[in-house]
Amino acid sequence: MLVRGVPLWVGSRPVVRSIALFLYACFLLCAAPPAAASRVTVVLSVGQGAAFEGTAIVSLSRAGGELIGSGSAVSGRTVFDGVSDGSYTVSVDAPGYLPASRQFDILPLSGGAEVDVTLQPLPNTHLHSARAGAPVLSPKLKKELTKTIDALRANDLKEAQKHIGSALALGPANPGVHFVHGLVLERAGDLAGARASWEMALSLDPKHIPTMLSLSELLMRQGQLVDAKTHLQSVLQLEPKSWRAYGLLAFVYLRARAYPEAISAATESLQLGKGQVEGMRLVLAEAYIGQKEYQKAKESVLTFLQSNPAGPPLNSARHLLELAEHEALLGAQ
Repeated sequence: MLVRGVPLWVGSRPVVRSIALFLYACFLLCAAPPAAASRVTVVLSVGQGAAFEGTAIVSLSRAGGELIGSGSAVSGRTVFDGVSDGSYTVSVDAPGYLPASRQFDILPLSGGAEVDVTLQPLPNTHLHSARAGAPVLSPKLKKELTKTIDALRANDLKEAQKHIGSALALGPANPGVHFVHGLVLERAGDLAGARASWEMALSLDPKHIPTMLSLSELLMRQGQLVDAKTHLQSVLQLEPKSWRAYGLLAFVYLRARAYPEAISAATESLQLGKGQVEGMRLVLAEAYIGQKEYQKAKESVLTFLQSNPAGPPLNSARHLLELAEHEALLGAQ
């Protein structure tokens, strides 16, 4: 049986490595549609509740690390509109202050959230040891990064390259700039350049979760499973509820044919993703087939088909269902 020219099995044995990446594409395509939009207001303060009046870049990401948007603080406030229900992290970078972040949830029908973040000044020792010429986060830099991301979303690679070039000139020591640069290079097909850019970002900020996730995904696709697993485990130490990290880890284990671990990671991703990652059920099915638990594999596929009766992963789901039934018949003979 073929999926875009790739055999799903040879004889009676599934070619696990061949379809793991196809299932990964299904994982990305099966995110649930956004729920009703809400507003998130981030309020910055310094010490004793005093309003923050300086320059800061505020970023909003899903709990799994996906960047939703970024903006500069105006009178200590940043507003994000059109945000769906779910778990999020707000990150704040401001010159002269320690990086700050806060996790929060937007509940259904809540209308949004107001998130208070208190900034702590950098210790004097940190200030004295800062590298000379370290860039100041500015509204212009934020503007260039936002334009880069918008161009990527519009599939305008040339425009994205122009704006990320400006951002690199403005913030050469900013890990966020190198993270976005890696996204541009990856879109252009320069995977070696993307990896180098993401490694540069992590050299500047070893705990930059979006970069860790993107680099892990690239390493997984290139078959460097041990390195991918190491990065993903580091993400989970920093953010234990990252459904995206668990999802990617499930693919790593699936490609390594570590089926019990793949099942555990996929199950965790499904529980944390709360309906956003139904494609993980196909990964569960593939892992169950690897363990010869064909009934569980069929149940996983059928559950997926009930919630996703149409869409790009449909053929893959049906093929997995046929594979589970085929293997069950062989096992009964």
